[in-house]
Amino acid sequence: MAEMFLRQELKLQQKLVMTQELQLAIKLLQMNRMEITTEIQQQLMENPCLEEDTSVEIQAMAEPLQSRSEERKPSLDEIEQVAKVPEPLKNDTKQGEGEAAESQQQEIDWDRFVDNYESFRDGSSRVRPAEEAPSYENFVTQATTLQEHLEWQLRLTDCDELQSSVCHEIIGNLDEHGYLRNDDSDDLIEGIAKSSGVPLDYVLHCLSIVQGFEPLGIAARDLSECLLIQAKSFYPDEPNLIALIANHIDDLELRRAKVILRTLRISETEFSRLMELLATLEPKPGRAFGGQHNPFITPDVYVHKIEDDFVVELNDQGLTRLKVSNHYKSGLRGQNKDTQEFIKKRLSSAMWFIKSIEQRQQTIRKVSESIVRYQRDFFERGAEHLRPLVLRDIAMDIGMHESTVSRVTSNKYMHTPQGIFPMKFFFNSRIESAGGGDLASEAVKRKIRRYIEEEDNKKPLSDQGIADLLDRDEGIQIARRTVAKYREQMGISSSSQRKGLF
Repeated sequence: MAEMFLRQELKLQQKLVMTQELQLAIKLLQMNRMEITTEIQQQLMENPCLEEDTSVEIQAMAEPLQSRSEERKPSLDEIEQVAKVPEPLKNDTKQGEGEAAESQQQEIDWDRFVDNYESFRDGSSRVRPAEEAPSYENFVTQATTLQEHLEWQLRLTDCDELQSSVCHEIIGNLDEHGYLRNDDSDDLIEGIAKSSGVPLDYVLHCLSIVQGFEPLGIAARDLSECLLIQAKSFYPDEPNLIALIANHIDDLELRRAKVILRTLRISETEFSRLMELLATLEPKPGRAFGGQHNPFITPDVYVHKIEDDFVVELNDQGLTRLKVSNHYKSGLRGQNKDTQEFIKKRLSSAMWFIKSIEQRQQTIRKVSESIVRYQRDFFERGAEHLRPLVLRDIAMDIGMHESTVSRVTSNKYMHTPQGIFPMKFFFNSRIESAGGGDLASEAVKRKIRRYIEEEDNKKPLSDQGIADLLDRDEGIQIARRTVAKYREQMGISSSSQRKGLF
Protein backbone atom coordinates (compact mmCIF):
# COMPACT_ATOMS: atom_id res chain seq x y z
CA MET A 1 0.00 0.00 0.00
CA ALA A 2 1.42 3.41 -1.04
CA GLU A 3 2.41 5.77 1.73
CA MET A 4 0.46 9.02 1.97
CA PHE A 5 1.87 12.22 3.40
CA LEU A 6 1.38 16.00 3.34
CA ARG A 7 3.95 18.42 1.96
CA GLN A 8 4.16 22.19 1.51
CA GLU A 9 5.78 23.75 -1.56
CA LEU A 10 6.43 27.33 -2.72
CA LYS A 11 6.09 28.06 -6.42
CA LEU A 12 6.57 31.38 -8.25
CA GLN A 13 4.82 32.07 -11.52
CA GLN A 14 3.89 35.08 -13.62
CA LYS A 15 0.57 35.52 -15.33
CA LEU A 16 -1.30 38.44 -16.85
CA VAL A 17 -4.51 39.37 -15.09
CA MET A 18 -6.66 41.91 -16.90
CA THR A 19 -8.57 44.13 -14.53
CA GLN A 20 -11.98 45.47 -15.41
CA GLU A 21 -10.45 48.90 -15.97
CA LEU A 22 -7.93 47.51 -18.47
CA GLN A 23 -10.65 45.57 -20.25
CA LEU A 24 -12.69 48.77 -20.51
CA ALA A 25 -9.72 50.70 -21.95
CA ILE A 26 -9.18 48.02 -24.62
CA LYS A 27 -12.91 47.98 -25.39
CA LEU A 28 -12.99 51.76 -25.83
CA LEU A 29 -9.93 51.69 -28.06
CA GLN A 30 -11.57 49.59 -30.76
CA MET A 31 -14.91 51.44 -30.75
CA ASN A 32 -15.73 53.74 -33.64
CA ARG A 33 -17.13 57.26 -33.40
CA MET A 34 -20.78 56.27 -33.06
CA GLU A 35 -20.10 53.42 -30.64
CA ILE A 36 -18.06 55.60 -28.28
CA THR A 37 -20.90 58.15 -28.20
CA THR A 38 -23.33 55.41 -27.15
CA GLU A 39 -20.91 54.11 -24.52
CA ILE A 40 -20.48 57.57 -22.99
CA GLN A 41 -24.25 57.99 -22.67
CA GLN A 42 -24.47 54.56 -21.08
CA GLN A 43 -21.79 55.41 -18.52
CA LEU A 44 -23.53 58.69 -17.70
CA MET A 45 -26.69 56.77 -16.84
CA GLU A 46 -24.95 54.06 -14.81
CA ASN A 47 -22.38 56.08 -12.85
CA PRO A 48 -23.77 58.94 -10.71
CA CYS A 49 -20.25 60.28 -10.13
CA LEU A 50 -19.86 60.99 -13.84
CA GLU A 51 -21.45 64.06 -15.37
CA GLU A 52 -21.28 66.19 -18.49
CA ASP A 53 -18.77 69.02 -18.53
CA THR A 54 -20.66 72.10 -19.74
CA SER A 55 -17.87 74.58 -19.12
CA VAL A 56 -16.87 74.35 -22.79
CA GLU A 57 -20.39 75.33 -23.87
CA ILE A 58 -20.36 78.36 -21.56
CA GLN A 59 -17.02 79.43 -22.99
CA ALA A 60 -18.45 79.09 -26.51
CA MET A 61 -21.36 81.32 -25.52
CA ALA A 62 -18.92 83.93 -24.23
CA GLU A 63 -17.10 84.29 -27.56
CA PRO A 64 -19.88 86.18 -29.41
CA LEU A 65 -20.31 88.46 -26.41
CA GLN A 66 -16.60 89.28 -26.47
CA SER A 67 -16.77 90.26 -30.11
CA ARG A 68 -19.71 92.60 -29.46
CA SER A 69 -18.12 94.50 -26.59
CA GLU A 70 -14.57 95.75 -26.95
CA GLU A 71 -14.66 97.96 -23.84
CA ARG A 72 -15.08 95.32 -21.16
CA LYS A 73 -14.82 91.54 -21.02
CA PRO A 74 -18.00 90.05 -19.47
CA SER A 75 -17.65 87.95 -16.36
CA LEU A 76 -18.76 84.32 -16.11
CA ASP A 77 -21.74 85.33 -13.97
CA GLU A 78 -22.90 87.73 -16.68
CA ILE A 79 -22.54 85.02 -19.29
CA GLU A 80 -24.70 82.67 -17.26
CA GLN A 81 -27.33 85.39 -16.85
CA VAL A 82 -27.38 85.98 -20.60
CA ALA A 83 -27.81 82.25 -21.15
CA LYS A 84 -30.76 82.13 -18.74
CA VAL A 85 -32.67 85.40 -19.34
CA PRO A 86 -33.83 86.46 -22.86
CA GLU A 87 -32.76 89.91 -24.01
CA PRO A 88 -36.25 91.46 -24.33
CA LEU A 89 -37.11 90.41 -20.80
CA LYS A 90 -33.99 92.07 -19.38
CA ASN A 91 -35.23 95.40 -20.71
CA ASP A 92 -38.57 94.89 -18.96
CA THR A 93 -37.05 93.99 -15.59
CA LYS A 94 -35.04 97.17 -14.85
CA GLN A 95 -35.85 98.11 -11.30
CA GLY A 96 -34.25 99.86 -8.39
CA GLU A 97 -31.68 98.08 -6.33
CA GLY A 98 -33.80 98.31 -3.22
CA GLU A 99 -36.91 96.63 -4.69
CA ALA A 100 -37.77 93.19 -3.49
CA ALA A 101 -37.36 90.05 -5.62
CA GLU A 102 -41.14 89.59 -5.73
CA SER A 103 -41.69 92.78 -7.73
CA GLN A 104 -39.02 91.69 -10.20
CA GLN A 105 -40.73 88.36 -10.69
CA GLN A 106 -44.10 90.05 -11.27
CA GLU A 107 -42.70 92.10 -14.18
CA ILE A 108 -41.88 88.95 -16.22
CA ASP A 109 -44.72 88.26 -18.62
CA TRP A 110 -44.34 84.49 -19.01
CA ASP A 111 -47.17 84.23 -21.55
CA ARG A 112 -45.40 86.72 -23.81
CA PHE A 113 -42.14 84.88 -23.23
CA VAL A 114 -43.59 81.60 -24.45
CA ASP A 115 -45.31 83.21 -27.44
CA ASN A 116 -42.10 84.92 -28.58
CA TYR A 117 -39.66 82.20 -27.55
CA GLU A 118 -38.26 81.79 -31.07
CA SER A 119 -37.36 85.49 -31.31
CA PHE A 120 -35.77 85.38 -27.85
CA ARG A 121 -33.49 82.51 -28.82
CA ASP A 122 -31.97 84.09 -31.89
CA GLY A 123 -32.65 87.34 -33.66
CA SER A 124 -32.36 85.65 -37.05
CA SER A 125 -34.83 82.86 -36.31
CA ARG A 126 -38.55 82.99 -36.91
CA VAL A 127 -41.62 81.03 -35.97
CA ARG A 128 -42.35 78.43 -38.65
CA PRO A 129 -45.99 78.54 -39.78
CA ALA A 130 -47.93 75.33 -39.25
CA GLU A 131 -48.41 74.80 -43.00
CA GLU A 132 -44.64 74.91 -43.55
CA ALA A 133 -43.81 72.42 -40.82
CA PRO A 134 -42.66 68.98 -42.07
CA SER A 135 -45.10 66.14 -41.59
CA TYR A 136 -44.68 63.63 -38.81
CA GLU A 137 -43.58 60.95 -41.31
CA ASN A 138 -40.51 63.06 -42.15
CA PHE A 139 -39.26 62.61 -38.61
CA VAL A 140 -40.40 59.10 -37.70
CA THR A 141 -40.22 56.53 -40.46
CA GLN A 142 -39.34 52.90 -41.00
CA ALA A 143 -38.27 51.21 -44.21
CA THR A 144 -40.98 49.01 -45.71
CA THR A 145 -39.88 45.45 -46.35
CA LEU A 146 -40.75 43.54 -49.51
CA GLN A 147 -43.07 41.21 -47.59
CA GLU A 148 -44.93 44.16 -46.02
CA HIS A 149 -45.32 45.83 -49.40
CA LEU A 150 -46.78 42.66 -50.94
CA GLU A 151 -49.01 41.95 -47.94
CA TRP A 152 -50.43 45.46 -48.26
CA GLN A 153 -51.31 44.80 -51.91
CA LEU A 154 -52.78 41.43 -50.99
CA ARG A 155 -55.20 43.10 -48.56
CA LEU A 156 -56.43 45.30 -51.40
CA THR A 157 -57.23 42.38 -53.71
CA ASP A 158 -60.62 40.67 -53.97
CA CYS A 159 -59.45 37.29 -52.66
CA ASP A 160 -61.31 34.89 -50.43
CA GLU A 161 -59.82 33.62 -47.19
CA LEU A 162 -58.26 30.49 -48.72
CA GLN A 163 -56.65 32.40 -51.60
CA SER A 164 -55.27 34.98 -49.19
CA SER A 165 -53.81 32.18 -47.05
CA VAL A 166 -52.03 30.57 -50.03
CA CYS A 167 -50.79 33.93 -51.35
CA HIS A 168 -49.50 34.74 -47.87
CA GLU A 169 -47.59 31.44 -47.89
CA ILE A 170 -46.09 32.28 -51.29
CA ILE A 171 -45.02 35.75 -50.15
CA GLY A 172 -43.40 34.26 -47.07
CA ASN A 173 -41.19 32.02 -49.21
CA LEU A 174 -39.70 34.77 -51.39
CA ASP A 175 -35.96 35.38 -51.12
CA GLU A 176 -34.29 38.78 -50.72
CA HIS A 177 -34.33 39.34 -54.50
CA GLY A 178 -38.05 38.59 -54.80
CA TYR A 179 -37.72 35.10 -56.32
CA LEU A 180 -39.78 32.08 -55.33
CA ARG A 181 -37.07 29.50 -55.44
CA ASN A 182 -34.83 27.27 -53.41
CA ASP A 183 -32.91 24.18 -54.46
CA ASP A 184 -36.03 23.00 -56.30
CA SER A 185 -38.84 25.51 -56.87
CA ASP A 186 -41.22 22.77 -58.11
CA ASP A 187 -40.89 21.00 -54.76
CA LEU A 188 -41.56 24.35 -53.07
CA ILE A 189 -44.82 24.80 -55.01
CA GLU A 190 -45.84 21.24 -54.20
CA GLY A 191 -44.93 21.81 -50.56
CA ILE A 192 -47.18 24.88 -50.39
CA ALA A 193 -50.00 22.88 -51.99
CA LYS A 194 -49.56 20.05 -49.49
CA SER A 195 -49.31 22.33 -46.42
CA SER A 196 -52.35 24.34 -47.56
CA GLY A 197 -54.40 21.27 -48.51
CA VAL A 198 -55.21 22.55 -52.00
CA PRO A 199 -54.53 21.22 -55.53
CA LEU A 200 -51.34 22.23 -57.37
CA ASP A 201 -53.32 24.19 -59.97
CA TYR A 202 -54.88 26.25 -57.18
CA VAL A 203 -51.41 27.24 -55.90
CA LEU A 204 -50.34 28.16 -59.43
CA HIS A 205 -53.42 30.39 -59.74
CA CYS A 206 -52.52 32.12 -56.46
CA LEU A 207 -48.95 32.45 -57.74
CA SER A 208 -50.25 34.33 -60.79
CA ILE A 209 -52.09 36.71 -58.42
CA VAL A 210 -48.89 37.49 -56.51
CA GLN A 211 -46.93 37.88 -59.76
CA GLY A 212 -49.33 40.66 -60.72
CA PHE A 213 -48.24 42.73 -57.72
CA GLU A 214 -45.71 45.54 -57.83
CA PRO A 215 -42.83 45.46 -58.44
CA LEU A 216 -43.40 43.45 -61.60
CA GLY A 217 -41.34 40.29 -61.84
CA ILE A 218 -41.90 39.40 -58.21
CA ALA A 219 -42.44 35.73 -57.22
CA ALA A 220 -40.77 34.46 -60.39
CA ARG A 221 -39.08 31.05 -60.23
CA ASP A 222 -36.13 31.93 -62.45
CA LEU A 223 -34.60 34.86 -64.34
CA SER A 224 -36.41 34.08 -67.59
CA GLU A 225 -39.84 34.10 -65.93
CA CYS A 226 -38.99 37.31 -64.07
CA LEU A 227 -38.03 39.17 -67.24
CA LEU A 228 -40.96 37.69 -69.21
CA ILE A 229 -43.48 39.06 -66.70
CA GLN A 230 -42.01 42.53 -67.13
CA ALA A 231 -41.62 42.31 -70.92
CA LYS A 232 -45.22 41.24 -71.47
CA SER A 233 -46.41 44.18 -69.38
CA PHE A 234 -44.04 46.90 -70.59
CA TYR A 235 -43.49 45.80 -74.22
CA PRO A 236 -46.53 43.72 -75.31
CA ASP A 237 -45.90 44.67 -78.95
CA GLU A 238 -42.33 43.30 -79.00
CA PRO A 239 -42.62 39.58 -79.89
CA ASN A 240 -38.89 39.32 -80.68
CA LEU A 241 -38.02 40.56 -77.20
CA ILE A 242 -40.38 38.05 -75.61
CA ALA A 243 -38.91 35.24 -77.75
CA LEU A 244 -35.38 36.36 -76.87
CA ILE A 245 -36.12 36.15 -73.14
CA ALA A 246 -38.11 32.92 -73.35
CA ASN A 247 -35.64 30.92 -75.45
CA HIS A 248 -32.20 32.52 -75.41
CA ILE A 249 -31.24 33.54 -71.86
CA ASP A 250 -28.48 30.91 -71.83
CA ASP A 251 -27.22 32.10 -75.23
CA LEU A 252 -27.03 35.66 -73.94
CA GLU A 253 -25.03 34.54 -70.91
CA LEU A 254 -22.57 32.66 -73.14
CA ARG A 255 -22.38 35.60 -75.60
CA ARG A 256 -23.62 33.46 -78.53
CA ALA A 257 -24.97 36.31 -80.62
CA LYS A 258 -24.79 34.47 -83.95
CA VAL A 259 -27.06 31.71 -82.65
CA ILE A 260 -29.63 34.29 -81.57
CA LEU A 261 -29.48 36.16 -84.89
CA ARG A 262 -29.91 32.96 -86.87
CA THR A 263 -32.78 31.60 -84.76
CA LEU A 264 -34.78 34.83 -84.48
CA ARG A 265 -33.89 35.90 -88.03
CA ILE A 266 -33.09 39.45 -87.06
CA SER A 267 -30.33 41.88 -88.01
CA GLU A 268 -27.57 43.14 -85.77
CA THR A 269 -29.30 46.53 -85.59
CA GLU A 270 -32.54 44.93 -84.43
CA PHE A 271 -30.63 42.80 -81.93
CA SER A 272 -28.95 45.90 -80.48
CA ARG A 273 -32.35 47.54 -80.10
CA LEU A 274 -33.70 44.49 -78.29
CA MET A 275 -30.72 44.54 -75.95
CA GLU A 276 -31.46 48.17 -75.09
CA LEU A 277 -35.03 47.20 -74.20
CA LEU A 278 -33.79 44.24 -72.19
CA ALA A 279 -31.50 46.54 -70.20
CA THR A 280 -34.54 48.48 -68.94
CA LEU A 281 -35.92 45.39 -67.15
CA GLU A 282 -35.07 44.61 -63.52
CA PRO A 283 -33.46 41.17 -62.97
CA LYS A 284 -33.84 41.53 -59.18
CA PRO A 285 -37.29 43.04 -58.52
CA GLY A 286 -36.81 42.90 -54.74
CA ARG A 287 -33.65 45.01 -54.94
CA ALA A 288 -35.37 48.18 -53.71
CA PHE A 289 -36.65 46.41 -50.58
CA GLY A 290 -34.19 43.66 -49.80
CA GLY A 291 -30.74 43.73 -48.30
CA GLN A 292 -29.25 46.03 -45.74
CA HIS A 293 -29.14 49.75 -46.24
CA ASN A 294 -25.75 51.38 -46.41
CA PRO A 295 -24.94 52.71 -42.96
CA PHE A 296 -24.24 56.37 -42.42
CA ILE A 297 -20.49 56.72 -41.96
CA THR A 298 -19.18 59.17 -39.41
CA PRO A 299 -15.43 59.69 -39.88
CA ASP A 300 -13.34 59.35 -36.74
CA VAL A 301 -10.48 61.36 -38.22
CA TYR A 302 -10.27 64.28 -40.67
CA VAL A 303 -7.13 64.95 -42.70
CA HIS A 304 -6.90 68.51 -44.06
CA LYS A 305 -4.28 69.88 -46.43
CA ILE A 306 -3.02 73.22 -45.15
CA GLU A 307 -0.50 74.75 -47.53
CA ASP A 308 2.03 71.95 -48.14
CA ASP A 309 1.26 69.91 -45.05
CA PHE A 310 -1.46 67.45 -44.02
CA VAL A 311 -3.01 68.04 -40.61
CA VAL A 312 -4.87 65.40 -38.59
CA GLU A 313 -8.00 66.46 -36.72
CA LEU A 314 -10.05 64.14 -34.51
CA ASN A 315 -13.81 64.25 -34.94
CA ASP A 316 -14.87 65.54 -31.51
CA GLN A 317 -18.01 67.26 -32.75
CA GLY A 318 -20.96 66.22 -30.62
CA LEU A 319 -18.78 64.07 -28.36
CA THR A 320 -19.86 64.63 -24.77
CA ARG A 321 -17.12 65.98 -22.51
CA LEU A 322 -17.05 64.42 -19.07
CA LYS A 323 -15.95 65.37 -15.58
CA VAL A 324 -16.15 63.90 -12.09
CA SER A 325 -19.08 65.19 -10.06
CA ASN A 326 -18.02 67.73 -7.42
CA HIS A 327 -21.16 66.92 -5.47
CA TYR A 328 -20.05 63.36 -4.79
CA LYS A 329 -16.41 64.31 -4.22
CA SER A 330 -17.46 66.71 -1.47
CA GLY A 331 -20.03 64.26 -0.10
CA LEU A 332 -17.56 61.67 1.17
CA ARG A 333 -17.28 63.27 4.61
CA GLY A 334 -19.96 62.56 7.13
CA GLN A 335 -21.18 59.40 5.38
CA ASN A 336 -21.22 55.90 6.82
CA LYS A 337 -18.60 53.35 5.78
CA ASP A 338 -20.73 51.55 3.18
CA THR A 339 -21.74 54.80 1.50
CA GLN A 340 -18.15 56.03 1.44
CA GLU A 341 -17.00 52.75 -0.10
CA PHE A 342 -19.69 52.96 -2.80
CA ILE A 343 -18.82 56.56 -3.65
CA LYS A 344 -15.08 55.78 -3.75
CA LYS A 345 -15.62 52.92 -6.21
CA ARG A 346 -17.83 55.05 -8.42
CA LEU A 347 -15.38 57.96 -8.32
CA SER A 348 -12.50 55.66 -9.23
CA SER A 349 -14.52 54.18 -12.11
CA ALA A 350 -15.45 57.67 -13.37
CA MET A 351 -11.86 58.93 -13.28
CA TRP A 352 -10.62 55.79 -15.06
CA PHE A 353 -13.27 56.13 -17.74
CA ILE A 354 -12.34 59.77 -18.40
CA LYS A 355 -8.67 58.82 -18.51
CA SER A 356 -9.38 55.96 -20.92
CA ILE A 357 -11.31 58.27 -23.25
CA GLU A 358 -8.41 60.75 -23.29
CA GLN A 359 -5.90 57.95 -23.86
CA ARG A 360 -8.03 56.63 -26.71
CA GLN A 361 -8.10 60.01 -28.42
CA GLN A 362 -4.33 60.45 -28.07
CA THR A 363 -3.65 56.96 -29.47
CA ILE A 364 -5.94 57.51 -32.47
CA ARG A 365 -4.16 60.79 -33.18
CA LYS A 366 -0.71 59.16 -33.02
CA VAL A 367 -1.71 56.31 -35.32
CA SER A 368 -3.42 58.67 -37.79
CA GLU A 369 -0.44 61.01 -37.96
CA SER A 370 1.88 58.06 -38.57
CA ILE A 371 -0.36 56.79 -41.40
CA VAL A 372 -0.34 60.24 -42.99
CA ARG A 373 3.47 60.34 -42.84
CA TYR A 374 3.81 56.92 -44.47
CA GLN A 375 1.11 57.41 -47.11
CA ARG A 376 1.74 61.02 -48.09
CA ASP A 377 1.86 60.08 -51.80
CA PHE A 378 -1.67 58.69 -51.50
CA PHE A 379 -3.00 61.90 -49.97
CA GLU A 380 -1.32 63.88 -52.74
CA ARG A 381 -2.06 61.76 -55.81
CA GLY A 382 -4.53 58.95 -55.09
CA ALA A 383 -4.84 55.22 -54.47
CA GLU A 384 -2.43 54.13 -57.23
CA HIS A 385 0.36 55.65 -55.15
CA LEU A 386 -0.29 53.72 -51.94
CA ARG A 387 2.85 52.40 -50.30
CA PRO A 388 3.05 48.91 -48.80
CA LEU A 389 2.36 49.20 -45.10
CA VAL A 390 1.87 46.71 -42.25
CA LEU A 391 0.85 47.13 -38.63
CA ARG A 392 4.41 46.60 -37.48
CA ASP A 393 5.59 49.72 -39.33
CA ILE A 394 3.13 51.97 -37.50
CA ALA A 395 3.73 50.21 -34.17
CA MET A 396 7.49 50.79 -34.39
CA ASP A 397 6.99 54.40 -35.46
CA ILE A 398 4.83 55.36 -32.47
CA GLY A 399 6.33 52.93 -29.94
CA MET A 400 3.24 50.80 -29.36
CA HIS A 401 2.29 47.16 -29.80
CA GLU A 402 0.85 45.86 -33.07
CA SER A 403 -2.34 44.73 -31.32
CA THR A 404 -2.92 48.31 -30.16
CA VAL A 405 -2.57 49.62 -33.71
CA SER A 406 -4.94 46.90 -34.93
CA ARG A 407 -7.60 47.91 -32.39
CA VAL A 408 -7.23 51.59 -33.21
CA THR A 409 -7.73 51.04 -36.94
CA SER A 410 -10.66 48.61 -36.61
CA ASN A 411 -14.11 49.90 -37.60
CA LYS A 412 -12.88 53.48 -37.97
CA TYR A 413 -12.89 55.78 -40.98
CA MET A 414 -10.66 58.59 -42.15
CA HIS A 415 -11.91 61.55 -44.17
CA THR A 416 -9.15 62.51 -46.63
CA PRO A 417 -8.81 64.80 -49.66
CA GLN A 418 -9.19 61.61 -51.75
CA GLY A 419 -12.43 60.54 -50.06
CA ILE A 420 -13.55 58.57 -47.00
CA PHE A 421 -11.66 55.32 -46.39
CA PRO A 422 -11.52 52.70 -43.63
CA MET A 423 -8.30 53.05 -41.68
CA LYS A 424 -7.49 49.42 -42.56
CA PHE A 425 -7.45 50.51 -46.22
CA PHE A 426 -3.98 52.02 -45.78
CA PHE A 427 -2.41 48.66 -44.83
CA ASN A 428 -1.44 46.58 -47.84
CA SER A 429 0.97 43.79 -48.72
CA ARG A 430 4.12 44.46 -50.69
CA ILE A 431 4.40 43.97 -54.48
CA GLU A 432 7.89 44.26 -55.91
CA SER A 433 8.49 46.54 -58.87
CA ALA A 434 11.34 46.40 -61.34
CA GLY A 435 11.74 50.16 -61.00
CA GLY A 436 12.98 49.72 -57.45
CA GLY A 437 9.97 51.22 -55.63
CA ASP A 438 7.63 48.63 -54.09
CA LEU A 439 3.88 49.08 -54.49
CA ALA A 440 0.95 48.23 -52.26
CA SER A 441 -1.45 45.50 -53.38
CA GLU A 442 -4.32 48.04 -53.41
CA ALA A 443 -2.36 50.24 -55.83
CA VAL A 444 -1.93 47.25 -58.16
CA LYS A 445 -5.67 46.57 -57.97
CA ARG A 446 -6.40 50.13 -59.04
CA LYS A 447 -4.08 49.76 -62.02
CA ILE A 448 -5.81 46.53 -63.03
CA ARG A 449 -9.20 48.25 -62.79
CA ARG A 450 -7.90 51.11 -64.96
CA TYR A 451 -6.70 48.70 -67.66
CA ILE A 452 -10.09 46.97 -67.72
CA GLU A 453 -12.01 50.26 -67.89
CA GLU A 454 -9.93 51.36 -70.88
CA GLU A 455 -10.07 48.04 -72.77
CA ASP A 456 -11.92 47.36 -76.02
CA ASN A 457 -15.03 45.39 -75.07
CA LYS A 458 -14.82 43.53 -78.38
CA LYS A 459 -11.39 42.23 -77.36
CA PRO A 460 -11.26 42.33 -73.56
CA LEU A 461 -7.96 41.76 -71.84
CA SER A 462 -7.26 38.33 -70.45
CA ASP A 463 -5.66 37.92 -67.03
CA GLN A 464 -2.36 37.06 -68.69
CA GLY A 465 -2.68 40.10 -70.95
CA ILE A 466 -3.15 42.36 -67.91
CA ALA A 467 -0.11 40.77 -66.25
CA ASP A 468 1.93 41.48 -69.38
CA LEU A 469 0.80 45.11 -69.45
CA LEU A 470 1.72 45.57 -65.79
CA ASP A 471 5.17 44.18 -66.49
CA ARG A 472 5.66 46.31 -69.62
CA ASP A 473 4.22 49.63 -68.43
CA GLU A 474 4.77 49.59 -64.67
CA GLY A 475 7.58 47.11 -64.18
CA ILE A 476 5.32 45.04 -61.91
CA GLN A 477 5.86 41.31 -62.26
CA ILE A 478 2.94 39.30 -60.94
CA ALA A 479 1.48 35.95 -62.00
CA ARG A 480 -1.69 35.50 -64.01
CA ARG A 481 -3.42 33.80 -61.04
CA THR A 482 -2.61 36.87 -58.90
CA VAL A 483 -4.33 39.10 -61.46
CA ALA A 484 -7.34 36.75 -61.42
CA LYS A 485 -7.44 36.86 -57.60
CA TYR A 486 -7.35 40.67 -57.50
CA ARG A 487 -9.96 40.90 -60.28
CA GLU A 488 -12.34 38.60 -58.38
CA GLN A 489 -11.79 40.57 -55.15
CA MET A 490 -12.91 43.71 -57.01
CA GLY A 491 -16.01 41.94 -58.35
CA ILE A 492 -14.92 42.16 -62.01
CA SER A 493 -16.03 39.42 -64.44
CA SER A 494 -13.70 37.36 -66.57
CA SER A 495 -12.74 38.42 -70.10
CA SER A 496 -15.27 36.04 -71.69
CA GLN A 497 -18.09 37.58 -69.66
CA ARG A 498 -16.92 41.13 -70.39
CA LYS A 499 -16.82 40.58 -74.11
CA GLY A 500 -19.39 42.58 -76.08
CA LEU A 501 -21.86 40.80 -78.36
CA PHE A 502 -20.67 42.77 -81.39
